[in-house]
Amino acid sequence: MTVEESVVLWLRASTAVNNAGVTDANITDEAPPRDASYPRITVQRISGSEDQHLAGTTGLATARIQVDVWASTRASRSSVAEAVRGRCSGAHNQTFGTGGLAVHGCTLLDWGFTYEPPLDAQERGVYRATMEFWVRYAISVPSY
Repeated sequence: MTVEESVVLWLRASTAVNNAGVTDANITDEAPPRDASYPRITVQRISGSEDQHLAGTTGLATARIQVDVWASTRASRSSVAEAVRGRCSGAHNQTFGTGGLAVHGCTLLDWGFTYEPPLDAQERGVYRATMEFWVRYAISVPSY
């Protein structure tokens, strides 16, 4: 299971995220479709690295994870973004997802809010919050 899939499952298990109106089906690691229902959360890995020392990998990795909140209103975007921040920022020594990703720490690096206007008269604009987290987690150490 990837770190992105584990974060998706971690968010799906959050009562606060569900109470903010996000269904499990609307928390994914894929881009939202054009006819998406809102609110919605998408998760993607921006970058990552494995910790190394002279003998090889340490068994720890870091991923920069982007979590986007999409909503049809500013108020919905703000409440879902706050629920995501509360669930992820500062989480440490947790197991994310059913695959058992051992997370040593999750730190909010940056976040921003925007409104994306509709592309044409047939569409609607969408409110978006973008958050970047630094997720430090355990990985298997290869044997050589």
